[in-house]
Amino acid sequence: MNEADDAGFLYWDIGKERFDFLIDGVYGISMTLLVLDLRVPEVSTASELANALAGMGMKFLMYGIAFMTVGTIWMMDMIVTRIFVRADVVHVMLNLLALMFVALVPFTSALLASYPNSAWGVAPYAADIASLSFVYGIAMSRARRSIVPKQYDHHVAREFEILIWLGAIASMIGVWIATYYPTLGLVYMQVILLTFFVVFCLVIARHRKRVSAPGHHIEDTSG
Repeated sequence: MNEADDAGFLYWDIGKERFDFLIDGVYGISMTLLVLDLRVPEVSTASELANALAGMGMKFLMYGIAFMTVGTIWMMDMIVTRIFVRADVVHVMLNLLALMFVALVPFTSALLASYPNSAWGVAPYAADIASLSFVYGIAMSRARRSIVPKQYDHHVAREFEILIWLGAIASMIGVWIATYYPTLGLVYMQVILLTFFVVFCLVIARHRKRVSAPGHHIEDTSG
């Protein structure tokens, strides 16, 4: 391998498996840190403990919402990135930006749990998820044209791209709603997450049905 080839290799393929380990680590740590907002109440009687736990109901709810949100995004990222054959510098940088928003979720979710009825409590959380979705949209659009192999069924890659962008746009609308109607914005964000997950599963099921159909062949539509 000459110097030109070596330089190209360092840029175009810098180790997808190692980067996947980093992605899994950031998601895992972020999901674990969510529980730190749940503190054991310091009380002296059972009745005080019961009241204190009841008063933490919103924090428990927000913990569940944030945990499932981050977990669902990780699961979808894990499935989508299986169609990528490598990770180049641009792909890594875009995903590092996305991971920055993932790592911010413990803070924005804690803010949400403390101020669930305030726009300043709900909107930052919605903006965090929207920013994460937007960066993933950019990353997927680029990846489909550069690091998805030509022999792969590009129909599903294109469907993933469209779905991610629709999720990003819907999340941005959620930020606007949360700014003026915090409670409605929070409910809207959960509806979007559930809808996105269901449609994502339908896309996978459709792809599985398509590739298992008799006479199916891979068509190069990457251009």
